[in-house]
Formats: sequence, C-alpha cells, structure tokens
Amino acid sequence: MQRETQFVIPDALISAFSQGDEIFKNYKSTPAELLQTATTLVQQEIPTTKAFHHPLVSRLLEDAHQLYFIETRDVGPIEQKLALFDVDFLLESNSSNLFQTLLVIYATEHRASQIYKDIVQQLFQSFTLIMESPYAAKTLKAVFSCELGVPPESEHRRKHVSPKVAEYLAGVQPGDLALNFAKKLIKFIDEIGFSNAVQVQETSQILQLYINQYKYLKTLDEKLLNPIEIFVKAASFTRRTSERVLANYTSRNYDEELVVDLICQFQELQKQNLTPEMSYFLEVAIGAPMNCYFAGAFLLSVPSFYDCSSTQFQRVVEASAANIYQFPFFVQILQKLMAEIPQIFDLDKSNLIKNAVKSIYKGVKTYPEVCQQFLDTIIKIVGSEKSFLNRILHPDNQQNEIILTQNFKQNQRFDYSILGVKLDQNDRKIDEIRGEKRKTWQKIEENLKKERFGARLERKSQEGGTGGYWQIGAGVVLEWLKIYDKACIDMLQVHLRTYFAVGKGTLVSIINHPTGVDFIIAVFNNNFVDFQLKLQVLDTLRGEYRELCFSKLGMLFLNQAITTLKSSYSPEHPLEVNVETLKIIMKEISPRPVVYKMQQRKEGEDILKNSDLEGYLRSQVDWSKAVFKGLKWYEKSYKNQQKREAKRESKGAQEEAKADEK
Repeated sequence: MQRETQFVIPDALISAFSQGDEIFKNYKSTPAELLQTATTLVQQEIPTTKAFHHPLVSRLLEDAHQLYFIETRDVGPIEQKLALFDVDFLLESNSSNLFQTLLVIYATEHRASQIYKDIVQQLFQSFTLIMESPYAAKTLKAVFSCELGVPPESEHRRKHVSPKVAEYLAGVQPGDLALNFAKKLIKFIDEIGFSNAVQVQETSQILQLYINQYKYLKTLDEKLLNPIEIFVKAASFTRRTSERVLANYTSRNYDEELVVDLICQFQELQKQNLTPEMSYFLEVAIGAPMNCYFAGAFLLSVPSFYDCSSTQFQRVVEASAANIYQFPFFVQILQKLMAEIPQIFDLDKSNLIKNAVKSIYKGVKTYPEVCQQFLDTIIKIVGSEKSFLNRILHPDNQQNEIILTQNFKQNQRFDYSILGVKLDQNDRKIDEIRGEKRKTWQKIEENLKKERFGARLERKSQEGGTGGYWQIGAGVVLEWLKIYDKACIDMLQVHLRTYFAVGKGTLVSIINHPTGVDFIIAVFNNNFVDFQLKLQVLDTLRGEYRELCFSKLGMLFLNQAITTLKSSYSPEHPLEVNVETLKIIMKEISPRPVVYKMQQRKEGEDILKNSDLEGYLRSQVDWSKAVFKGLKWYEKSYKNQQKREAKRESKGAQEEAKADEK
C-alpha cells in the first residue's frame, strides 16, 4: 500500500521539531536541555494525525517520548497519542515505528487500561491486513513480544529502542493476552498456508518468536501447536521459505524437559515416510548453527547413527554431526557416536565420522578430554598396530606399504590437455561429440571419487564372514589435521613418522595423487606437526623439485612447502636451517625452462611470487637476508606467545592456591 510521506503541516510545528532535532543532535547538549526539549515536544499540540506520517515529526516524537518517560515515568502524553490510534497508522513506515514504541512502553504497566485493550482489539480485528503488511507486522511483533515479556529489539528496525527503555522493558512479566495472540497467529498462518504466510519477513519473525517462547505458551495451553508440528505442516516448504523461518531462530538457553519432549516427537517423525521436502526442511532446521534445541534433540533421538529409518534421516544425521560442538549436549552425543564407531566404519558411513571430527575442531577447547578420547577410539578401531594412517588412507592395501598407482600423467582429471579440446560450432556432429565428452567427464568423476576415497576393503568379521566394507578415511584425517590443538595433533605424530618413512618415489606418488597432495599440504599447514618431520620430507625430495614444477599438484605442494619454511619457527632448529632448505628448493626451480613452465600456470605464478624468485636471481645474499629477517619476526612472535601462556598458567596456579587456602 503506497502512501505519500509529504503532508501539508503548519510551519510552526515543523519549526519546533527542527529546533528540537538540532538540540538532540548536538553532543554538547546537557541532560537538562535534552529533558526540557523532550518535554516541549511531547506536550506539543498535534493539529492533525497526518503529522504522525511525517518522517521528522515521527522520529522526534519517538525519541522525545522515550527520554521523557524514563525521566518522569509520566504516561500522560503517551495516552494522548494512543487515544488517536488507528490501524491505518501501522501501514506506513514512520507512523508504524512511532506507535510501535509508544505501545510497548505503555503496555509494560498499563495492560489493564481500556486504551490498551481497545488497541489490541483493533489489532485482532485487522489481523489479516496487518500480517500482510511489513510495517504493521513489526508493530504486531512488538506487541506479541511485550505480552511474552521479551524486549522488542529488532535489527531490522530503522532505529532501536533506547538503552534505558530496553533496560526498563527487560523486567516485564508475560501477559495473558499472549496465549490468545498465539492461537490467532497459528490459525491465521494455517488458513493461508505456511508457505504463503512466511513470505512476509516480519510474519516469519513472529513465527520464530512463537517457537522461541513455546515453553511459556505450553504452560498456558497444552494443546497449542508445538514447533515439531509446525515443521510437519511445513513439508512443502521451499528452500527460501525454510531459511526465512529459521533465519533468526536462536536457543542459547535450553530446558531439559523440552528437550525430552522434542526427542520423543522426533522419534515419532522417524517412523513416518518423510518426503524429500520435509527432509530438506529438517536438514536446514537441525543443521543451522544456532538450532541447539532441535539439532541436539534429533541426534539424541536417533536409535543408532548407522541404522536410521530412511536415507533422508541419515543425511540429516550427517549434516547435524558437523555442528555438534554448538549443542548444549555435545558430550552426550559424542559419547554415543564413540560407542558406534566400529559399526559406522563397517557400514561405510565415513561422512558421519568426518563431520564429527570437523565439529571437534571447535569443541576441543571446551571439552578437550572427550574429544581426545573420541580421536583415540578412531585410531584403535582402524588398527594402530598396522600404522593407522596407512590403514585409513589405503584400506585396499593388505601389506603395510604405500601403493599409489594414480599419478598426474595417468589421472585425466588433472591433465590439462583434456581441457583444451575445442568444438566447432558448425560441425554437424557437435551434439554427438558433446555427448561423448559428457560420458568421458562422468567417467572421470567416477574415477576421481574412487581415487579420493580409495578402493574398498572387505573386512572379515570374527565369525569369518564378511562384516561390511571400509571406505577410506581421507576426509577424517584431513579434518583431524585442521584441529588447532597440540594434544590432538600429537596423537598423530608417531603415525606421521611411520607413514613418511618412505623413499623418494613414493613421496612423489603421494604428491601426484589428488588425495595425497591434500593430505601432505594439510600436514605442512599444521603448525603443531613436528617441524623435523617436514624437514625430513623435504630432504627426501631433493632432486625432485624440478619435476614437481611440471604438474599442477606438484606446484600446489611446492607453494605450501615454501610458505611453511618462510613462516615456521622451531626452538629445536636454528633459523638458518629454514633458509638453507629454501635455497636447495630455489636452486632446483630457478633454471629458465622451469620458470617458463611455471609462468604458464596460476599455481606456478603463485610459487614465483611467494618465493620471490626474481629477488633470488638478482642477489642470493640479499634474498637470504630478507628471508631471515621475516623468520626473526616469527621467532619473536613465538616467544611472546610462550611468555603469555606461561603468565596465564602462573596466574591460574596462584588462583588455585588461593582457593585451596580458603
């Protein structure tokens, strides 16, 4: 509904509000001047209700009434404005913001007044009209918030309620009208359809408010529609609609009784044959970072992670596992998952373990012991006595040796020549050629998946039969190496030394393998991995750096190796070791044919820029000094960090000693 925002308003009124605006904007204005100005504005006679639509008048009245009320607790001026209330005011932005604020302030202590009851009655009578208007829906949300005892803050408003007013509203007790309001809301949304209702952003936010405050509403009426039933009604939600409903939903605090109730209802849902749309909505609802209630309750409701009632639910389980570090029951879920690791590996559910390890990346700081126990369980289940990394990265290898047949030349996915085929648009057989190309790429994608996840290993059960298949855990290891925790990485140190205790040819094969290069880059990128191990790998590769410059994967590794040497400090090794190792690499990659080859690829250009090859060729002495100077900065940073940690530990010890004395 379009409205004009310019009205014929007396010049005297505009002049008075303009003067007030200048005083409010002036940071030098004293509290007494501000209060006097606010008093003048709230007592200003408004000759026409059209003035409420004027941007200057509505904004100044909103500010003035807040300041005046906080200082005097006098609601007289607010009552005068509310006596003029009309639903029509809510259909326009300026007047809607004004009356939203006035209603909320007045309702805190005067819900029993006839003025407030009349306004709420008008809102209920015009419910459909209001819910379809974004401006009016904001006011409706504010009233609902007030009835629930929730301060009506909104990031989507033109301006916030002042801090003092927000502090005042924080102590409001829930009102009885909230239940009737909630019933009216659900009835309205049910009549026009959930998908249609939440197309208005503010309507969606009101629904979120309803979900957040369901615990309170449930105490008033047991039959009130609960959040799970809302999800069931939302089975036909589109992606955009699902995201709208859940956009601002947060649940930082949780109640165990509500969680138990949600678990029971999720178990009932699992017995149903869910549609893909409903499954997607659940995935959005549960996988969203802030949805602690639903995500945690859902995972605890699953009978077992490896035996869900449908593939849709299994997909939701895997999506949820990546966010369990945010759930209020992180430890319980991780322990439940830990008990089922053997079955999960047997049934080829590697994504579930990978996502759980991904969640540990952030959960390890809060729950270090249970996270380390989870990782240790993975090592024991896979079989540490046969080298954990070799076993999990190469499950098809019965011998304790690294066998990688795929390299850059054999792997078409990383062969640039296949990308260079150009089609003549005038060729009659162009569709046939495209069809063949499509089949070729499909085959390449299949091979890539096999190479990345490895061949499957048939694992024999204790009875001697087949107990399922193991799928490679490359994803598990890659997520593990992203964990920024020394204790977790130390669990891999022995296995890393065993894995990399191989010859030059094997290391080159690892680098020229799509999964292998991801793995070795992750090793070099982790600062907690033993620096001596990285030097050992680089020393083994002497004489091969030139050849690595002729493949994409080789150049990716070289760039990471150079970055590591330029930015790593180890107290066990002098900085000269980094410089000398870099010199060995630079000597092999500096010949003109190699440089020319690297200049043809983006990965090669990155190496040239990162290593400052131009500076190296110009003066090796100056280049060495520049590298050494950069390393000194990292050395200083490392030592400062050690001092801070020592100081923190000392402070913690002192606090513990004081606590013991008490």
